[in-house]
Amino acid sequence: MRQYCQELGGDLVKLADIEFYCDIILYLNNLNLPNVNFWIGATHQENEGYWLWTDGTPVRMGTPYWFVEITIQSPFFGNDYNCGCINYFEYYYFRDCVCNSTTLSPSCQAVM
Repeated sequence: MRQYCQELGGDLVKLADIEFYCDIILYLNNLNLPNVNFWIGATHQENEGYWLWTDGTPVRMGTPYWFVEITIQSPFFGNDYNCGCINYFEYYYFRDCVCNSTTLSPSCQAVM
């Protein structure tokens, strides 16, 4: 999915700034797309457990970004879940997803 954004001259979205992240959530909620999940530019494919944005900066863990499940507020799936995503049913909190999933859409941003 990153390649799709790069072909458009951008990259997968980096949601490191809380205000930008909130703006994206409001925008997606206004679109009312309950069955659409989105890739974001976070991954830990290179180093298991160490999440980075596509520009190489660290992804903030825990509150307010990551979804809570079973009292854990951080990525919690196994080694196959190496890419970041957000979805409507989990209020657009970050999740770790399978990188080759075909059920997610890319969320791209312009590269400055």
